[in-house]
Amino acid sequence: VGIHFTAGPIDLFTRPTLIAVYILFLVPFAYLPIAAALRNVDPAYEEVARVCGAGVFRTLRIVTLPIVAPAIASAGLVSLVIGLALFTAPVVIGSRARINVVSVHVYKLVSVYPPRKDEAVAVGLSLLAVIAVAATVERRIRRRGNFATISGRARREARVHLGGMRWVVRAAMLLYVALTSVLPFIALLILSMQKFWTAKLHLRWDTQNYRDVFFNDDFAQKGLKDSLILGVAGATISVFVIALLARYTRRAGRIGGSVVEFVTKIPATLSHLVMALAFLIALGPLKFPGTSYRLQGTLTILLLVYFVIYLPFGSVLANAAYAQVGRDLTETAQVCGASPGRTFTRIELPLIMPGLVAVWSLSFVLMAGDLTASVFLVGPNTPVIGSVILDRFENGGFQLIAALGTVMSVVTLTVVGGAQLIGRRLLSIEPPQT
Repeated sequence: VGIHFTAGPIDLFTRPTLIAVYILFLVPFAYLPIAAALRNVDPAYEEVARVCGAGVFRTLRIVTLPIVAPAIASAGLVSLVIGLALFTAPVVIGSRARINVVSVHVYKLVSVYPPRKDEAVAVGLSLLAVIAVAATVERRIRRRGNFATISGRARREARVHLGGMRWVVRAAMLLYVALTSVLPFIALLILSMQKFWTAKLHLRWDTQNYRDVFFNDDFAQKGLKDSLILGVAGATISVFVIALLARYTRRAGRIGGSVVEFVTKIPATLSHLVMALAFLIALGPLKFPGTSYRLQGTLTILLLVYFVIYLPFGSVLANAAYAQVGRDLTETAQVCGASPGRTFTRIELPLIMPGLVAVWSLSFVLMAGDLTASVFLVGPNTPVIGSVILDRFENGGFQLIAALGTVMSVVTLTVVGGAQLIGRRLLSIEPPQT
């Protein structure tokens, strides 16, 4: 555009920039549970506060935020765990900035010869105390108060008028969308249409990288296909199991529910690299009786690892969604003679559907784009999109990486957007009269 720099306006390889990238990456994972919780808030609570003279921001502080406190605590725990396990941004930015984080350090310990697996496990276990404390705080917040806002009373949506502040909020949202979605996607799209990666913008578009992704590069095609299969299958299985676990946790006694919650959160206390390494050591050499089929390097072991390491995230979101469902609905159904299964499918499940849609979306995004655990578990015939990108990055194939990133972004947006639309449509269906 006619502006010339001798150096880039932003030094990417610094600690503040890496922290900013972390923030931009983690905000969506916090948004999913909080947005689902806000959609379930009864506007009557906020209307009462405004009738009593409270302004918009005071109502937000004393009414809305305390009501969705479980979702905020869950979002904080999920963001902490994902941030501690994040590998892509630290290995690309942190390595050149000489910033060493646990996930990259564990990878370096295992990738040397001979592998220093004992040290890698010890370093990964050091995160156990940090995540255990955070999980304890999240659980106490969720159990400390009465956050049920979904009851048998009818309700209507209420619009909050921000006045002059709406332009500030709108500008902040547009800036966030530009930084996290529009500008990175445009950068990927431009680079994917170039033959070489240069600082100058060439208007000669070339689709060779996309032809390689879809027709010529079998390795990239297989990685894209495997990632989508694992993402859809893993997210669907996770939602089914998580819904049952959340229901059991709510129905069980205090001791039984606490034990189940603790067991489901154990994988979150371990680095994804350590979990992948543990699965590789424990299950990799196993053979099915009477066959030569081994789990090592198969989609089966990848699916198992994805399910285990991402189960705590979905469980946290589902428990937060359940915390908003009033017990009067289920107790009324029981008084009317409904069985526990019918109560769950006809009352509880529809009410927690926004939370489950958020669980499915989060699980799909994490599993389809996983790189941290896949580093140790992929085989020559079972690549995933993360391993393909890492392989091309180490070999300097940046144009193909950009094409893969563009395709994966479009696919992820389409799948998650479709899931959100389905969830909203299910919410618009009125429950049958009893």
